[in-house]
Order: sequence, then C-alpha cells, then structure tokens
Amino acid sequence: MNSLEIKKKFIEFFRSKGHKEIPNVPLIPENDPTSLFIMAGMQPLSPYFGGEPHPTGDKLVNIQRCVRTDDIEEVGDTIHQTFFEMLGYWSLGAYFKKEAIEMSFEFYTSQEWLGLDPERIYATVFEGDNDAPRDEEAIEIWKKIFKNVGIRAEVYDKKKKDNSSARIFPLNKKENWWGPVGESGPCGPDSEFFYWRGKDKPDFSEFVPYDNSNMFIEIGNDVFMAYNKTKEGKYEPLKQKNIDFGGGMERIALVCTLREKDGSVPYNFTNFNTDLFDTPLSYLRSLVEDESRKSTREENEDAENITEFDLTLTDFNNPSQAVKAFRVILDHTRACTFLVADGIEPSNKDQGYILRRLLRRSVRHAKLIGIEGTFTKDIAKLYIDKYKIQYPHLADMQNKILNILEKEEINFENSIKIGAKEIDKLEASGKKITGKDLFNIFETYGFPIEMALDELGIEKDELRMKYQREFDKAKEKHQELSRKGSKGKFKGGLADSSEITKRYHTATHLLLRALQEVLGDHVHQRGSNITEERLRFDFSQSEQLTDEQKKEVERLVNDKIKAGLKVLKKVMPKEEALKIGAECEFPEKYPDQVSIYEVEGFTKEFCGGPHVENTKELAKSGKFRIIKEESVGSGVRRIKAVLQ
Repeated sequence: MNSLEIKKKFIEFFRSKGHKEIPNVPLIPENDPTSLFIMAGMQPLSPYFGGEPHPTGDKLVNIQRCVRTDDIEEVGDTIHQTFFEMLGYWSLGAYFKKEAIEMSFEFYTSQEWLGLDPERIYATVFEGDNDAPRDEEAIEIWKKIFKNVGIRAEVYDKKKKDNSSARIFPLNKKENWWGPVGESGPCGPDSEFFYWRGKDKPDFSEFVPYDNSNMFIEIGNDVFMAYNKTKEGKYEPLKQKNIDFGGGMERIALVCTLREKDGSVPYNFTNFNTDLFDTPLSYLRSLVEDESRKSTREENEDAENITEFDLTLTDFNNPSQAVKAFRVILDHTRACTFLVADGIEPSNKDQGYILRRLLRRSVRHAKLIGIEGTFTKDIAKLYIDKYKIQYPHLADMQNKILNILEKEEINFENSIKIGAKEIDKLEASGKKITGKDLFNIFETYGFPIEMALDELGIEKDELRMKYQREFDKAKEKHQELSRKGSKGKFKGGLADSSEITKRYHTATHLLLRALQEVLGDHVHQRGSNITEERLRFDFSQSEQLTDEQKKEVERLVNDKIKAGLKVLKKVMPKEEALKIGAECEFPEKYPDQVSIYEVEGFTKEFCGGPHVENTKELAKSGKFRIIKEESVGSGVRRIKAVLQ
C-alpha cells in the first residue's frame, strides 16, 4: 500500500460513513490574523464550529496541506516537519465521541481499510483539571472497543505495580487538550491513537505512548470540540459539540508502508523512508555517494535499510550530521515547492521570510555534506512530478517555482560571500569577536553561524559552543522584541466572531466593490487579514491610488453603510454562484455547495463569514477610513483601513 492508496482509502471510508469531501485550500489563511499559514485541517472550517451551517453539510472529510514553523530548528530529527498533509474528518454537531472513536478504530484496524493490528494500538485521553473533568466517557468507549476485539484494556496508573493490561493513558491539558489557536476560540479534550513499533510487547517501565523514544508512533487524534475559550480565559460550552480528527499522513505512511510481517516498524526507518520522499531521496543520494562504492549497495541487500542513505558509501566524518542534513533538505525543499505554488515569494517579512529561511537552511545543510551549486529546483521538480496528481496547480506553477528557487539560491550564494567579507572586517578590526557579532551578521546578511565559525577557524567544540550560546542569547532577545512587535498583529482568536470583527468582514466586501467601481473590473481580491483594530486588503492593481481615488472609495463605502443595505446569505451550487457573477478569489478551494453573501444591490461574494445583517451596523464603530495604501508586490496593492 503506497501513500496515494492510503489517501484514497481514507476518503472512500468516510464517504461510506456519510461524509462529504471538501477541497483542500491554499496554505495562506483567508481572513485569519492568528497565523501565517494553514497549520491544521480544521483551520478553514473554524467559523462552523460555533454553529454556522456549512454549505456542504455537517459531516465532512478532506486531506489538507499544512505548514507549521514554530519548531523549524527541530527539523532534522525523526519527528518534526514543516510541510505535511493532514487527513481530516469532522462532525459539525452530527455525532460525538462514540461514533468518532469507533470509526477511527475501524479505519485503522479493519482488513478492508488499513489493516493495522489492534494489539498494537494504544490511546490517550484527557486526565481532567479545574476547567474540565477527566474524560470518563472516552475511557469507557475505548474499553468497549478493545473488548470487542478480544483485548483487555485498563487505564494506566503509574502508582500500580502491574500495568501490563494498560491501553488507555490519561494525560494533562498540555498533552491531551486541543486549542484554541490564539487567545480564544473552539477547543476541547482529545484522544490520540498510537502504534507500537517494537518487536515485542511494550514494557511500560521503559516506554509509554507520550515519551520521546519514538517507539510509539502517533497516527491520529480525535478532538472532542465542546468548549469555547473566552478572551477572559473561561471555558464555556459551545452551541454544538463537534469532532475534529487529524491524522498526519507522513506518520501513517511510515506505519502502513514500512511495517514488517510481524507488524513491527524498524526503528531506523523514519517518515523520510516512505514513498512520499523516495525520488528526492534518491537524487540526494546521487549527489553525495562515492561512485566507486556504489557496487557495495548492489552486493548488500540490507544497505538501503541502514537509514535515509547508506553511510558506508560516503566519507562523512559526522554521520549523524549528514542524516540530519538529508532530512532538512528533503523537508524544506518540499515546503518551499508548495509555498511558492501558493503564491509566496522570498522576502524579509511574514510568509516570504519563512520561505527564505527554509530555503537558506536547506542550502546551508547541503554545503555541510558537500553539495555545491544550485540543486533545490531539481528536487522541487521531483516533488512536482510526485504530487501533481493530487495538486494540479504544482504543474501549472512549475516554471515559477523553479525560477524563484534557483534565483533565491543564487542570491544566498552572494549573501555568503558578503558574510565572509564581514567576518574578515571583524577580524581586521582587532576587536574581540562575540556570538552577538555573529548574530548581527546573520540577521543582516543571512550568514549562518556555522559558516562564520568555520571562516574564523574555530574548531574546538567547547569554543564553538561558547559562541553558539552568545549567538542564541542575542537571537532570543531579538525574537522577544519581534514577538512584542507582532502582538497586535496576531492577537485575537481563530474564527473570531465578535461584533467588531463581523463589521470589518462586511467592510471588506464593500471595499472590494468600491475599488472595482473606481478603478475598474480588473480589481480582484489577492488576500486579506482582519483583526478587531483594522482590516488589511490586498488587490490586483499596478498603479498607486491617487488621493482623489482613495476619497472616492471611502465615499462609496460610507454611502453604502449609511444606506442600511441588507446583508443576505445564500447557499447554492458553486457553478451557479459563478454564473451570477459572485466575486471569488480561488474558486478551486470551495466545495460544490457554497455560501454567498450579498450586500443588497451592491455586491455578491463567496465567503464563509461572519458578517453583520445590515450595513448600518458598521456605523456603530464609526466611518470607514483608509489609513494606508501601498505596494506589496508586482501588480498587487494593499489597503489598511479602519472604522472609527
């Protein structure tokens, strides 16, 4: 069973259970100020967990591409990745814990589907605290499920001497409570599923599902989303109880494609050994292996199983560093390929900064294993070929992806040269060089500390660690300042449905139509970001707006607010919505049934909400006013506006 077959089976299984498939969406969140990227499959559905009807129905399924960047420096181990695919299914009030856990277990263990051995499945649940009780309901459901397949399932208790029958592990909020993303929003306890990869049964005095041994592989998580965390920190019941399931495709592929006949998964296998990475991995091997020793692998059938590549075919002095480099390159180049395909270009801020950081980190690790010259575009091409069946837009954007990656690599080579000159200047100055100095060069020119220490000829481990500690201290201080600077930018909660946010959502509809009337019908939305303080709106337009044009846009918006126009929601087939001229930025990301919001007699637009019911409600916050208008790229302008 390969990865595409797993994905196909997942969709087929939940369709057979009455779920409807919804499209995956681009990696850039729409109207969500809490994150730079789509970080989970549930994120685009956030408006519907509070009770807003989804146009497709109340039982949904899809596979969503995601990017998480809070632990980039950890990528290179056996667990962390930036880009990943999330298998997801949801109940929006249709069913709850019993049905969810039963379906998840059936999908994983039934021979018709993934066929995993139930003896190797273990579960965790929420242990309870002052905000919510211990999840006794989930515990009882798991006990019955295991009993039905002939397995005795007890709750793990570290105070007991004999936990040999333990299957269910209660854990605290840090481990078994999901959300919210941001300060407030939908959240709840969860139950995670783990697969035991060892040859023999686990010894719980040595291994438990939640440790860092990687002997238990997390393959899924049912979130019982029944609470809303308020901005005051209180946990209140949601209007409807939801299920949010997430399963990491890479980990599921590891278990399903690389397990042996006895069900064990060799410990030296990681996500990067799966077919999700096979052709890029082969290409990387070809760049670093000694041609004269390739016959070794042909003579030794087990050579492929040593790790991500055969260390006997190389001359690396530090094998663990080489393995880490392979993982970083494989992960980061895949992430870069998808980010560029979704419209991100390298820059020094926001999503563009993350793209640049990932690509440069990939290049730096390539140099550590002797790879010179541009290579990321070659790996990107292999990822495009691998994923284009599922993501056709990769093929459509291929030339742009390859050109941007190659250009950024060349620019980084120039940065390395400049960084080396800055190191020379520091040495020539005669002053004592510190890790802070090296951080300043890194921050300004992107010159990595490892390269800086090599340029300085510092080889002793203890001295390199001293510089690293000083570098990290300066970096931490810089990050703290950055966090303070972005606090306003990302505060609030996912799917914020406060009255002021509803007003700003509605104001963006008025703004887009006003821009089209003033500038022309070539104007279309290219992104937005809404907080309780302001709206930010990106749109297609090459030339800067004149003062007169901005005043006219403001006048049109304020006239429609004053007119008290009804804001109507309609659910209809997507094709019908397009035919009646409803404005839509990315039609492919919407399901077959869509929600259309119409400001009566003025504009129609695809949107998931939330919105006010009448434009006059915007006046409660004040008049619409443009506070800034600027360029954010070729052919794209940005407006920041307020109601005050």
